Amino acid sequence: MTQLLDVAVPDIGEFKDVAIKSHGSPDKVRFMDIATAEGLQAAQAWRAQRFEAE
Repeated sequence: MTQLLDVAVPDIGEFKDVAIKSHGSPDKVRFMDIATAEGLQAAQAWRAQRFEAE
């Protein structure tokens, strides 16, 4: 799994452990989809914007 994360999300770094241990809540799934497609910074920006709106 860690090798897959390294390939899919090269800049995952310190979040790798969280990604492996976490289960698929809708927010987590969306976060990982964005991280895989657009990179970790884009996923973090999405998360920050999402929680500012609440």
